[in-house]
Amino acid sequence: MKKILILGAGVYQVPLIRKAKELRYYTIVVSIQGPYPGFAYADKVYYVDTTDKDKVLQIAKDEKISAICTTGTDVCVPTIGWVCDNLNLKGITYDSAMKVSNKWLMKKALLEANIKTPYGYKVDCIDEALHYFALLKNNAVLKVVDKSGSRGILHVKNEDELKAAYRECMRITDQNYLLIEQYISGMEIGVSGIVQNGEVKSIIPHSRIMFYSEGVAISLGHIFSYPLFSQKIMKKVNLEVNNAIASLSINNTAYDVDVIICDDDICIIEIAGRCGASGIPECMSIMHDKDFFECILNNALGKDISLHVDMRKHAISYLLHSENEGMLKNIIIPSTLSNQNISFDYKNGDRIPKFINGTHRIGQIIIGANSESKRDFMLEEVKKISVEVQPIHN
Repeated sequence: MKKILILGAGVYQVPLIRKAKELRYYTIVVSIQGPYPGFAYADKVYYVDTTDKDKVLQIAKDEKISAICTTGTDVCVPTIGWVCDNLNLKGITYDSAMKVSNKWLMKKALLEANIKTPYGYKVDCIDEALHYFALLKNNAVLKVVDKSGSRGILHVKNEDELKAAYRECMRITDQNYLLIEQYISGMEIGVSGIVQNGEVKSIIPHSRIMFYSEGVAISLGHIFSYPLFSQKIMKKVNLEVNNAIASLSINNTAYDVDVIICDDDICIIEIAGRCGASGIPECMSIMHDKDFFECILNNALGKDISLHVDMRKHAISYLLHSENEGMLKNIIIPSTLSNQNISFDYKNGDRIPKFINGTHRIGQIIIGANSESKRDFMLEEVKKISVEVQPIHN
């Protein structure tokens, strides 16, 4: 029986773990201890930090694994690269993994390859940040280089904002430097897919459903339709995403790209060397009419994958969430959504978190549709979902 090592045991890794079990692989899960649901589905668990590449490598050697993978998390991608390099397994290389996991190394590689991306500079003191801020015409984005999601990404428009943002970012990062880059305005979209043996097997753009909290934009879900944009934009997306993947040597892994559409042009913002979270792999399964978690596993095992896009399909993912912390009383979902793919992370009476990022979801709904009109109708129905929360007074 082939052994699969999966890094992470959170809600976004659970479908991958379950799929591995369904395919009758011996499934080993590595994660720090905690109330993570993935542990319950594993054949074997190691309570080890997924960023400890040497400990994970030793586990991989001891267990004689056939493959290693993850989904929906960035922090362990370098570990996957380290294990793949040392054991000659299929997957992202350590060099590529380091580049996609560090925003400055990524920016440097993209700029050197002349990829369309906002210009940026590495800064390791406030005076440097102020200097480059002026060069960027006092309109820039300050970024922590070693965190994922929207954490440590701040738009600054004057020197006071920059100084405050610098202090905040340095508090968050584990590095001694930050990235400051040109601010680009436009429509932000995602592009998801998978690469195998140097060939980009899938490339699907999707728009985002956004949630705004305390000035920070957080992704609540995604809307997949093909084609989503004009043919001209789609050609540019395909070209630049392929070039960016090549410039970072991303191979034998799923990927997730942040892109900004500015008028009739596009700009690559960031690339992750793993599949995105918040329902992306489930929507990719609908669009390809093939289980995308199985594709991730097959890619890691070196099994050939072939994918095509079903032009008739549309998909929506949406995170169930609460704007307030408290005790969950009820989740009211319109009857029109009752036959959709709905999962819950909490039950009534549980204490639930305030939604700050995708890990604070209280559930997820995945919707498939065969027409634009049905897609749009279902999207309006999703907005009617109501979460009732009782405040908890400490």
